[in-house]
Amino acid sequence: MADNEPFARHLWPFFAMAATPDGSWLATGGGDRTLRRWDSIKQRAIGGPINADTRWVLAVAVTPDGRQIVTGGGDGVVRIWDVETCQLIRSFSTSTNTRLIWTITISADGTHVFAGGDDGKLRQWDLTDGRLLNTFPYPGSVRAMCVSPATDQIVWAGTDSSIQRASPEGIFKDPLIGHTGWVHALALTPDGTRLVSGGGDGTIRQWDLRSGLAIGEPIRAHEGAVFTVVVTSDGNYIISGGDDGTVRRWELAGGTAVGSPHRGHTDWVRAIQASSDGTRVFSCSNDGTIGRWTFSRTAVRTEAFRGPAVAVNALAVDSVRNELISASIDGSIRRWHSRTGRALGRFRAPDGWVNAIALSPDGNQLVRVGEDGPIVRWDLNTGQYSGEPLTGHTGGVRAVTFTPDSQWIITAGADGTVRRWNRDTGQPVGEPLTGHRGEVNAVCVTPDGAQIITAGSKDGRLLRWDTQTGERVGEAISAHRYAALTVSVDPAGKRIVSGGSDGRVRVWDAATGQPMTSPSQRHNGSVTVVRFTPDGRSIVSGATDQLIREWDSETGEPVGEPFGSHEGTITSLAFLDDDGTVLFSGSADGTVRRWAHESRTQLSADAASPPMVREVLADVQSDLESSEDRLDIGGDVRLIGAMLAATTVRPPLSIAVLGDWGSGKSTFMLQLREWLAEAARRSSESPDSTFVSNIKQVTFNAWHYSDDHLWVGLVEHMFRELAANKITTDDATAEQVAKLKTTLSTRKTDRDRLTADLDAIDRIEADRGWFAAARAPLRSVKVAKAAVISGGRELFSRRGWPYLLLTLVGIAGIVVATSFGQAQLTWIGITVGALAPVAAAWRTLRESTENVRNQLLRRKDELDADIRKADDALARVEPAHRLHRLLAEISTAERYESFRGLTGRIHHDLRRLSEDLATARTAWSDDGGQGKPPLQRIVLYVDDLDRCTPQRVADVLQAMNLLLTMDLFMVVVAVDPRWLLKALGRHHRGLLCDAVTPLDYLDKIFHIPFALRPMGTKAADYLRSMLPVADETQPAAPDQVTDELAATQENTDTTAPRQAEVEHAVPTPVAAEPRMTTRSPKDVDLAPEGMRIQQFEQDFLADLVWLLPTPRATKKLANLYRLVRLSVPPEHLEYFLIREEYQAAALLLAALVSDPQGARELLVKLADASGQDITDALTDDGLPLRLSKLIKAQRVQGRTVHGEVGTYRRWATAVARYGFETYDLFVMTF
Repeated sequence: MADNEPFARHLWPFFAMAATPDGSWLATGGGDRTLRRWDSIKQRAIGGPINADTRWVLAVAVTPDGRQIVTGGGDGVVRIWDVETCQLIRSFSTSTNTRLIWTITISADGTHVFAGGDDGKLRQWDLTDGRLLNTFPYPGSVRAMCVSPATDQIVWAGTDSSIQRASPEGIFKDPLIGHTGWVHALALTPDGTRLVSGGGDGTIRQWDLRSGLAIGEPIRAHEGAVFTVVVTSDGNYIISGGDDGTVRRWELAGGTAVGSPHRGHTDWVRAIQASSDGTRVFSCSNDGTIGRWTFSRTAVRTEAFRGPAVAVNALAVDSVRNELISASIDGSIRRWHSRTGRALGRFRAPDGWVNAIALSPDGNQLVRVGEDGPIVRWDLNTGQYSGEPLTGHTGGVRAVTFTPDSQWIITAGADGTVRRWNRDTGQPVGEPLTGHRGEVNAVCVTPDGAQIITAGSKDGRLLRWDTQTGERVGEAISAHRYAALTVSVDPAGKRIVSGGSDGRVRVWDAATGQPMTSPSQRHNGSVTVVRFTPDGRSIVSGATDQLIREWDSETGEPVGEPFGSHEGTITSLAFLDDDGTVLFSGSADGTVRRWAHESRTQLSADAASPPMVREVLADVQSDLESSEDRLDIGGDVRLIGAMLAATTVRPPLSIAVLGDWGSGKSTFMLQLREWLAEAARRSSESPDSTFVSNIKQVTFNAWHYSDDHLWVGLVEHMFRELAANKITTDDATAEQVAKLKTTLSTRKTDRDRLTADLDAIDRIEADRGWFAAARAPLRSVKVAKAAVISGGRELFSRRGWPYLLLTLVGIAGIVVATSFGQAQLTWIGITVGALAPVAAAWRTLRESTENVRNQLLRRKDELDADIRKADDALARVEPAHRLHRLLAEISTAERYESFRGLTGRIHHDLRRLSEDLATARTAWSDDGGQGKPPLQRIVLYVDDLDRCTPQRVADVLQAMNLLLTMDLFMVVVAVDPRWLLKALGRHHRGLLCDAVTPLDYLDKIFHIPFALRPMGTKAADYLRSMLPVADETQPAAPDQVTDELAATQENTDTTAPRQAEVEHAVPTPVAAEPRMTTRSPKDVDLAPEGMRIQQFEQDFLADLVWLLPTPRATKKLANLYRLVRLSVPPEHLEYFLIREEYQAAALLLAALVSDPQGARELLVKLADASGQDITDALTDDGLPLRLSKLIKAQRVQGRTVHGEVGTYRRWATAVARYGFETYDLFVMTF
């Protein structure tokens, strides 16, 4: 991570867009409540965001003079903003029934503003004084409107599917009826006489506003709803955007498409604007980007610039688990590794604005509060909800904290109350605390738990409360001139710090309420968060000026320079550890950043073995993918599978399955394949299924393929897989198909035989050489033979029966003549023979031969024509036959042999395949949809892309891009995003820059990025599944074994060594190694048992999964522990377990697996370690400190963890053999 990169990022969708008349800048509204302006030429933000709504900004309009912007959205209020000052000029309230405003339009003269919402009303105000002028009803939610001065009409539409019209005076005209779904968009031609509408039925329609009649046929525009339409300033084109993520252009006159759909967005296209000169088109989308397109015959998306980020409103640090928890206004609560920044997943949380989160001091519970009111709790040990949500506040809940003993939850709400809750029961404690005049913005509890301190919104006061009784303590502290927004207390509980909308940070005596500082400086904006440093010497604060400042807690004066880099309001601050060296900050810019406190710089992401006993198998687990769901990914598999198989989801579609190496991507894809296969099988048996029943799945491993032209090989591989499919024929046309196939087969047989005969004839040359004349009779015989055979086959065909009858009559005449007039016939023959010259006879023979040969050639041409005719007829009757013919043609090995490096042939074949499949599906549907449908979609899986070179990565992505131009393919790619981004950056380093990044490139190719969920609470179960427990009940636990040994020492001479002797009894690798050579092959047990461990071993190992980042790492720990355990000689195994040395071995193995480089430093230092307890030796930052915290956390929960330093020294050299970074340490002696 670069020094200036955000620690984490969230993105919000755009909902609305408007442009100035000259097109110089754009105004957008989004889901983050903000109004933003963008330079349309430089493609960058103009100024900062304006908080323009309390929920979402759904509608935006710019006045004709470009001086004001009008917004509407989620709270039902229309607001007018000054462009120059970014200040609110005035606002119009609609009604209590209007929750959402969907459309805003300003009249051409800039004097009136119209707004429509979900209360079924279109309202008209005077823009200058705010007077409500008129209200127009609508039988549904109003989604679009426009004003036509040319026809003196106001036009509006929405969820009723009708388009209503009225004069400005309120005289209604006949509605325009035609759409069969919601009408989302309206636009006027430049002359104002023609209306263009776009609807949820996927059509664009045109209307004559004077006559009220439809113009032309509807345009079947998008694969889903049409959300936005505009008409270019020259009146020649319509531009539309829809929920299929495409931007399309149409001729206004004829309604025909211009060019191909422009696919660049990965989500719904919400709004479109065209520049005044018609050269540029801008589109905004739910994917959080604005796309710019050139206006040419083949429009190209030239740039995409990112939109509003999802504000991070709260942070909490879980030091035990090394996690940072962030909460955002979109309702998401995410977990991050606090040192690496790696995403660890998210909590299953309700939707809605999150205001604050709190982590209980004991680390067991997380609480979230927000604008929706309910207080949600999670058990951090299981990741599941902890009881039902707590309800009591009558509005949004603004702040939350715990008492130091973790028993009570304290919340502050917009209803002006502070409430106490029992964490375990969820019941309120006592009555609500009231006293603030307005909303309560912040709450904290003193370190001794004696007092609650709150900050009020409208009164600017701080109030102190007795935690137990709920009584007020002392006088109110008048802290800030306006609102008090944040409050905190120092670690000693003696000082209170507050921040307010006056930009000041002030410190107060917690006992008396008197001010302790009088700062001379302040923030240039409202102070939104304050925190004491862990040592209490300083205060850090964040504000709307996007800066983090530090103040001396004694004097109130600033310390050093501000922290920089955020691009939005600072919303939250948290220190990583008690030493205060690392600070986290969350911001409205959607990022979490990590700072070195002292330097104020942003930080990048961090940084004795006996022989194996052969009688017991280690039973290690391979790294192959598995059909067994051990990580609880079945829900995600079903989610993606249902999307790929749903008939309502139309190809093309591409999904990137994201995860680090070893995170289980191959397993996910294997289970996805199996789910899709089963869904298709069951769908074929159920006519009511919503899933496709004929789906072909092809797997391509990019790493295994050695073809230099990998993308060509990928297509060849796919076609071969498809050609292996047997294509069935529809039963409804079976008889006709059978007849055509019989005719086709017969004609092909005749043609092939005749071709062979003609080839044999042509090989006999009767016109060249000395002996040409001698070869003429042979050539004539060949011709005669071919003619007889061809004629016979023709005679026996259906059309040859008349000739056959005539021939039979002729034969009968010859027989009669032979019987009754043999002498006459003989005389005639002799006479003719005498008169015919030999030369003439010879010439006649040759001429006849050539005539017959020419007749045979004509017959071959007839057969070729018959074959083509039958083939075409069969293709029309049975499109599946044409598909089969195509696949047989393009799946041959030599198909692309001469086309290496060329995409033309491949694109041509893909297009033919797509068209033939579409024709086959249409024919199947037209015939009633009986039987198995033709192939409905192809799912291509690409695996191991993150093991390939940058060139190969680019090749695969190019091939994907080619496939995704067809409405046939769904592509699933499993890849480590770190490798993918680096590979693209290296391959395209000459093209990519700060403005165009690998993410922009991937944004066009992958429609859905889908990160695999981290193991979370399933990690322990996953590890347990790989380490089965022995059936025997002994030894049940170390304590029990020790007691039993002590009881038997008096009765036997074969007692185990005393505790003091155990350390010397543990074998070293050197001493034990010779045992490997003492066994002969004859002694090997050919039926060894699988290894089983004890329940307490399994429980301890399961507690170590918090150190392990991936399923692969968890599997590796299980496998290595098997090997280590089997290295313990049988005679020492009991002491290995009794003295809990297995814990030391397991902890060091977990360290080796989770951080191999850090483990090397750890093992080296352990060689010279000393101290009473292992935690005394684990004091360095990084891996040692994480191990120390884990050990302490286990002991806090009442679990025993082995602590003798000497044991860890010995096992450090034993486990070193299992790491690439540490193998050389295995030779160390001790």
